[in-house]
Amino acid sequence: MLPGGTGFFSGAPLETALGADILYMKLNLWSLLLKLPSFIKTPILRRVVFFPTSISNSLHFKVAETQDELEQAFKLLHDAYVRENLMSPHPSGMRITKYHTLPSTTTLIAVENNVVVGTVSLIRQSSFGLPLKSIFDISDVPASARLAEVSALAIKTDQLHQRGRILFPLLKFLTHYSRDYFGVTHFVIAVNPKWIDFYKSILLFKPLAKKPVKNYSFVNGAPAVGGILDIEKLPQIFYKAYGNKPNNKNLYKFFIELERTNMFFPLRKKSVITDPMLSPKLLEHFFIKKSSCLNEMTGAEHSILREMYDYPEYLNLIPEGNVVNFRKRRNNKRLEITLEGRLLLQNEQSVPLNIHDVSLHGFGGFAAKSLELQGSHKVLINIEDFAPCELVGKFVHVEATGRFGFEVNQSCHRWRAFIDHLDSRIQVISDQSLARWVANQNQ
Repeated sequence: MLPGGTGFFSGAPLETALGADILYMKLNLWSLLLKLPSFIKTPILRRVVFFPTSISNSLHFKVAETQDELEQAFKLLHDAYVRENLMSPHPSGMRITKYHTLPSTTTLIAVENNVVVGTVSLIRQSSFGLPLKSIFDISDVPASARLAEVSALAIKTDQLHQRGRILFPLLKFLTHYSRDYFGVTHFVIAVNPKWIDFYKSILLFKPLAKKPVKNYSFVNGAPAVGGILDIEKLPQIFYKAYGNKPNNKNLYKFFIELERTNMFFPLRKKSVITDPMLSPKLLEHFFIKKSSCLNEMTGAEHSILREMYDYPEYLNLIPEGNVVNFRKRRNNKRLEITLEGRLLLQNEQSVPLNIHDVSLHGFGGFAAKSLELQGSHKVLINIEDFAPCELVGKFVHVEATGRFGFEVNQSCHRWRAFIDHLDSRIQVISDQSLARWVANQNQ
């Protein structure tokens, strides 16, 4: 949740997360402000919030990749949630959820002097779904959208007075990572109703539903309002609202034009869109020893995890649940990706395809034009570093929204090598230490 009353995307209260920008406004004045019509309220909100004009050289921003980094982030989050009554204290002193087991969830951190001073998690839509999907209807979201729920944001308590010095750079890093490396087109959030005006007026989220939800179980039954933001169009959206504002009031300049100082992005192809960091050692440490999260999952969720982490070191830790045949599961394992392809037509024309997931025997994605379900088809997919690959098969399902599933009957060695390359990113973490994997990635 991006709590309101719990802060910017799940963390400290908004007025403390923003420090002096909002803190000076008394809560009764804030309550009165929120009752005003939007055309009055929005300009006032934008007038009282100041944005940084530079990023401190002492800060750096990265993907959490070690046990110590993850532990610091989970402890920071735990303290923020307990402080805001979003969870009861846990013996581990950490907030750990089932979504953190997924390769499609990434924890981002702000670090200063080897201390994690800020954190936020991205939960991309996957087989586990999104936490907010349990309370919000997202069926009206464009079919081509790739969603990620922004959650678990917290700023270290002793940093909350520093005018968003950590918060806004962390959100900038979050946005650029999500758009350029995580394959995301839209953010979705769940916030406390009293803070949705801030998200609408400052960060320009649009509401997911007209009425708030009274009980969001993911955060101890707190009320919530949903929001959505198209980050592919963020430059245009922010420019329209902030383009002519002075620097300390200009979110467009800060998010889009300001140099990405001390922001460390993954050294990998952008089409891969996952950064798996959960070695068997980390899986055991966080989800078995420090929490009972793994054992509390359903049998279906165990099966999903076993499909994702189908190597002995992981399988020895993950309960069997509703297990399917190992060989069948391995052959049909879906790997998330972002690729472009073309459906080749007989008249030498083609239909563009956006590929979202692949396996050895098929792939799925979205097409802007209608597709023919019947017959055999040829598809040309552009694979980075592997040269274009021609596949022959059939569409097994085509939805009115443009979503499709394609079964591959004939492939080539480049396709098989590409699938093995994707799958090996989990295997390498299993076979080697995480530090060794990171070192290999940086070569």
